[in-house]
Amino acid sequence: MTNVYGADCNPVIPHCTSCDEATKKICNQCAEGYYKASDTVCTACLDGCQECTGAGQCTKCKDGFYPDKADKITKCTACSDTNCAKCSDKDTCTECNKDFTPVGGKCVSNTQCKTDVPNCATCDATTPTKCIGCKDTFVLVEGKCVSSTACITKESHCTKCNTTTPTKCTACADKYTLNATGFCEKNGSKDLTTYSITYFMTFACLLITLAFVAFFAQRKIIIKKEIAKSEGDFNPAVTLSRNFGAITTNQIVEEDPGDIGVPLLR
Repeated sequence: MTNVYGADCNPVIPHCTSCDEATKKICNQCAEGYYKASDTVCTACLDGCQECTGAGQCTKCKDGFYPDKADKITKCTACSDTNCAKCSDKDTCTECNKDFTPVGGKCVSNTQCKTDVPNCATCDATTPTKCIGCKDTFVLVEGKCVSSTACITKESHCTKCNTTTPTKCTACADKYTLNATGFCEKNGSKDLTTYSITYFMTFACLLITLAFVAFFAQRKIIIKKEIAKSEGDFNPAVTLSRNFGAITTNQIVEEDPGDIGVPLLR
């Protein structure tokens, strides 16, 4: 049998919940908010402390308080927001009292909202049906409160999105890699694209090189023809051959006494 006033102890040990059955003189366990200072004494924990193991050694704080470590002594300090039930530090509330919702570490009244949007924490002052802020772990996207772990993206291979911008992908499924534009790219596709571009560039360079070779070869032939033509214009024998045809060994060249210098062909 236990009693918070230590009635089962003899003599009574205040705030002792269990005494040694054999002797009734030794306290085995103290009530919540107290710690066993000795076999016969239960001492209160520091203010705001729900459970402690010794003086200044709080292991659990009451609602509205948070564990504050200073000089290796853990104490419980009150949250700054009076509507806060639990806080991680003085100004960051994680759980609020009834009719209040934690938004950005503060407790905001949710009675002003008259919206059907689930998980909405705050509404427009002039338009109570318009949600302007969501509960913690939720973000406002196009007038709706969606989980910060949800993905609102057209990228089918996205597995994780930005906690404040659910439309932005931050991680992709297996065999896919997030590229610089925020899209999930299949592994190896980048290498294939790079190979295709490299192949195209190599082929294009080869075509350009062949075009230059062909151009200069043709140009060389034209230059040779022009040189040959130029040399022929200044060669009397070549000129004569062009005007009268080639002279064969069966042709005899004679001079007409009346026409000195004019060859007669027969």
